[in-house]
Amino acid sequence: MKKRNFLVRRIIPALFGLGIVGQLFSPSPLEAENNKASLTKANQVSSITTGAATSTQALQTRLTAPIATKLPSTVPPSTTVPPSTIAPVTTTPSTTAAITTTPSTSPPVTSVSSAPTTPVIAENTSKDSGTMKVHFLDVGQGDAIFIELPNDQTMLIDAGPSSAGTEVAKYVRGKTSKLTYAVATHPHADHIGGMTSVIHSIDIERFIMPRKQHTTKTFEAMLDALISNRIKVTEAKAGVSLLDTADLDIDILGPSSSVSGTNLNNYSAIIRIKYKEADFLFVGDAETSALSKVTSMDMDVLKVGHHGSDTSSPLTFLKRIDPEYSVISVGSNGYGHPTRSALGNLNSVGSKVYRTDQSGTIIITTDGSKIAVNKSPAKIVASSPVTTTPSTKPSSTKPPESKPTTTKDRIVYGTKTGSKYHEAGCRYLSKSKIAMTLSKAKSSGLTPCSVCH
Repeated sequence: MKKRNFLVRRIIPALFGLGIVGQLFSPSPLEAENNKASLTKANQVSSITTGAATSTQALQTRLTAPIATKLPSTVPPSTTVPPSTIAPVTTTPSTTAAITTTPSTSPPVTSVSSAPTTPVIAENTSKDSGTMKVHFLDVGQGDAIFIELPNDQTMLIDAGPSSAGTEVAKYVRGKTSKLTYAVATHPHADHIGGMTSVIHSIDIERFIMPRKQHTTKTFEAMLDALISNRIKVTEAKAGVSLLDTADLDIDILGPSSSVSGTNLNNYSAIIRIKYKEADFLFVGDAETSALSKVTSMDMDVLKVGHHGSDTSSPLTFLKRIDPEYSVISVGSNGYGHPTRSALGNLNSVGSKVYRTDQSGTIIITTDGSKIAVNKSPAKIVASSPVTTTPSTKPSSTKPPESKPTTTKDRIVYGTKTGSKYHEAGCRYLSKSKIAMTLSKAKSSGLTPCSVCH
């Protein structure tokens, strides 16, 4: 396992530099000039792959093969997707006052992973010309948002964990045979785990992701899928416009070029979709430092960051964007998401909050003026971390832990020399792990580990 992780750390950066995955990104003229030099470096990396796992060997084989035989070379060097050539759709009066969700009549599809079991996503098969529908899919603890744009284009932002991949792909195929845009906001498994199933089962015109690598099998599987399906990638970064028309704009507001550090959440693609007067903002798992780059604007709908964590719904940010509706994509979890402080901040700005863990799949429809939601707002109640069932074995001398009453009382772990606090089971915890309450960890100056939070 250690050898495989070492190889992935060496090969993935080579791929994201100007090698195979670099070729997936639409290249600039300068990148095109430097491709040959980067391939030489990639070939040098391939010499260390003796004894690597099968998937890594396959990745290395593609490194040393000619790129021209694997990827199309006709995509123009541009970071802006041309405006749609579809004729404008005549806007009709909104009929969204009462949106109903029609359950799927198809038999349930088996998930990619047998555990945990993901609820079947309820389907809505109606189509309205001139309206935009945003489907916040219930994928448990993760994000997956399918969008039917008013110009007949479609977008998928994240695809949930691996266990939800088959169900997400099925839901999308029930609406369209092709995705105009697919966005992987950042490399964490609860956002991209299901993307491999989507890539293999649905045609994708443009794939968007930040130029940020990760050393997991989940991330590697997504790269494999992009390469084998010859899908070109647009880099998600602030300032990129995906669509710019009279009534419909899609812009990438983040990550900023100034983002740094190892916290993958802050590299999240931040997407703004504006249809006439209706404004939607999707922030992935972006945290306070990344959200501080988002300028003041009145938002109608916010996809709440990081499942409602403490660090992704700061009051200063919420006051700047003042969302009328906020959707939290969340499931059973051990982190206390959504936290009391996040819900309190949303309540402070008067936002109506909706939760997939309470309401299932949530569909928001707009004609560019009026907005309708197919579910009722959630009660402002924080979640408690999931606790294990008490053991039936004879009791030990150690007293049983009481159920946390607030998020700040829950137990996290530090190390003797580290500056982070971790959840139980985090791979970065050493044998010297030190149990403490979350409030004590924060008061001691410890910050959350980006892997387990």
